[in-house]
Amino acid sequence: MKILLYYWKAYSNYFLQIQLEKLGYTVIPWKDEGLISDEEEALKRLSEELEKDYVAVFSFNYFKAVAIACGSRKVPYVSWIQDSPLLSLYDNTAYLETNYFFCFDYEQYEGMKARGVSQAYYFPLGVDMNALCEIADCQQEKEEYLADVSFVGSLYSERNMFSVLDSLPAFLKGYIEAICYAQLRVPGIRFSQVRVPENILNPLKKILVFHGTDETKLTYEVLVENLIDRNVTAIERNQMIQRLSEEFDFRLYTKADTSRYPKVKNCGTVDYYMEMPKVFRQSKININISLRSIRCGIPLRILDIIASGGFVLTNYQEDLYRYFEEGKSIATFYNLDDMIEKIHYYLEHEEERKSIIEEGMKVVKREMDFSVLLPQMLELTGISQRP
Repeated sequence: MKILLYYWKAYSNYFLQIQLEKLGYTVIPWKDEGLISDEEEALKRLSEELEKDYVAVFSFNYFKAVAIACGSRKVPYVSWIQDSPLLSLYDNTAYLETNYFFCFDYEQYEGMKARGVSQAYYFPLGVDMNALCEIADCQQEKEEYLADVSFVGSLYSERNMFSVLDSLPAFLKGYIEAICYAQLRVPGIRFSQVRVPENILNPLKKILVFHGTDETKLTYEVLVENLIDRNVTAIERNQMIQRLSEEFDFRLYTKADTSRYPKVKNCGTVDYYMEMPKVFRQSKININISLRSIRCGIPLRILDIIASGGFVLTNYQEDLYRYFEEGKSIATFYNLDDMIEKIHYYLEHEEERKSIIEEGMKVVKREMDFSVLLPQMLELTGISQRP
């Protein structure tokens, strides 16, 4: 039985392919960049490819052109969602009966069900623990990644909302800034979801152009909410790296320009398959700060760290406690000061840190390994019963 796997810049494409092959499927990678540059031409090529008797198409996240091609050929399209929000989920093609959505964020899942998308499921993201541990165990260049504290990820500086809003009157810009900084100080309440008054929203519409159509359920308010969330994340991460660089042996792995932080050791980016697991294993503490638009889901980064045998200190995410236990299999913080305090604590309590790593790995192996999740996914979609 053949499965078409759409390859894009998502992490874990290769691991997913290997695990599907272990289940007995022939996996054909499809790497057509036209989905971004020329959607219409990509749709034509994909439709022709699907004439070759595939039992399903898989992708991380959801792509309109793939859904249309699968719908026309009556081929199941399995979208394993790893971003939140994912604006393509608001498109009317989401209602095609050949679509199956597996949402890692419970609030995202509830939103899809509320919009009437019937074949949506709450499903955590997956990892290949054996593969990640094997990379982390590799002795080559291992010593290069030793650190007390590390952070791997974007600072969202290049996507900073305020670079777009510079032309706004001072009052309007100040209003948005106030929302962002209030959000940083008040955990658990999402100010980005507070209704923005029309006298604020209308000037924003002139700068942040959004063309809604009858083909999408996406609203302007959702777009603005997402932009605010990204900016809060940018502020939070930049505050974090400044504090950590001043107080700890801290390494940052990012492509962002950090020249304004003279004490930051910016080590550049690391390859997901060859280097990243070594960073996680060799760092005593790995920090995760989730993108604020991920309402309650467990980001892939947390699972990658744990599956690599690393210790993660992460911001609170509600879905974590569906699987993990605070202080036993996961460690969380609720603001920057709490993060700093807990870094000091866990650096001083090595045995407790190791115990949390071991228990966390047991949870991930039992609940989030590809070998566990994929059979469940195939059963829910009915693909495993197809001839």
